[in-house]
Amino acid sequence: MKEKLKKLDYDTVFYILLGLFFILLFITTKYSLRLANYVIIPMGAYKVFKNKKYEKTGFEYYILVFIVAMGISSIGAFDFKSVRDEFLDTLTMMLVFLSVTQFTVKDRLLNCIIGGGIIGYIYKISISYLERLGYIKNLYGGVRISGGEEVWRYAPMIAFGIVVILCLMIFRKNSLKMNIGLSILLILTLEVLVKTQNRGNWVAIICCFILMMILKLKKKAIIPILIFCIVLFGISKKYSSNPYVHRLNTIVQSGDSARVELWKASIEIFKKNPVNGVGYSYKNFINAETPENYIYLPKHGHGHSHNSLLYALATMGILGILSYVALTLKILWFSFKNRGLDYGIVFFMILSIQIFSFFETPVKYLDLVGVQMLALGVLYSLRKARV
Repeated sequence: MKEKLKKLDYDTVFYILLGLFFILLFITTKYSLRLANYVIIPMGAYKVFKNKKYEKTGFEYYILVFIVAMGISSIGAFDFKSVRDEFLDTLTMMLVFLSVTQFTVKDRLLNCIIGGGIIGYIYKISISYLERLGYIKNLYGGVRISGGEEVWRYAPMIAFGIVVILCLMIFRKNSLKMNIGLSILLILTLEVLVKTQNRGNWVAIICCFILMMILKLKKKAIIPILIFCIVLFGISKKYSSNPYVHRLNTIVQSGDSARVELWKASIEIFKKNPVNGVGYSYKNFINAETPENYIYLPKHGHGHSHNSLLYALATMGILGILSYVALTLKILWFSFKNRGLDYGIVFFMILSIQIFSFFETPVKYLDLVGVQMLALGVLYSLRKARV
């Protein structure tokens, strides 16, 4: 036992904690934030202090500008406290990336993070089945997570599992037994995702799958993509009365009037506050007490833009939208350029978030921000280890 403890070096402990951090991101941002604030970030800072060398990534400048834009948005905000809280929480998740890049990932330590992701993923799909089978009651305050309610935070984490499975099946050579296992897991996860009725994630997965086929087969991808689209179109027509198919069809029909109205409201808010927005917080986005600067839509009950670009535009103004777009493009390009290190898993995880961001506001959801920055940090460390 003592010999095993001696072998637990500083890096090993750090990556075990990252595995735990990954699990907590699937379950609760409250405790994942505390772990990041009080342990992970200080350990990264200690690594810099001890080695007297900071691993520059190029991302720190993009992150700095985005964080500064968040801070500037607090000037004149109606609810300063909420902006302050969002600022600190988002900063923590951004610093997770910079903390991870101070360490060189070794294959045996990488297993700690992968294991954490697997445990978190199994937890997420299991509670959906257990709830529907009646083994779990009053989940999330009695609201069902498998029937189309309260899934804006639940479904994206399920989508990550689908992205990982598809990447492993398409870009990696597996044994027959492994492919059968992955296929079964994919079917189970797809069933859970369909039950959530979250159209944004459905679109994200479809787009990611089509791009995977193009990257894998290039020109030969045309036929399987056409077959996939024809099958999808046939299902949407033949089973149009099915509630899930009907919800899929609404994507290309008249659209969600409430969401469109919120998009328009975001643009109107920007016009009134073009420089620094109304404050990076949903509480500043919708406010009945100062209607001349904010928007109040009581009949919808939504407190944000349902679009990350428009949310950044309304809450942070010009500097906010420019910094957000620059950081997003930097993240996508880096993960795409280095996709060969991890079968494209990190790139497609991040891409699924960004496609989802056209229909929701994942930029403000700390679990998604945390997963993205952790995955990006691990990818950077993998690249550093291979150089």
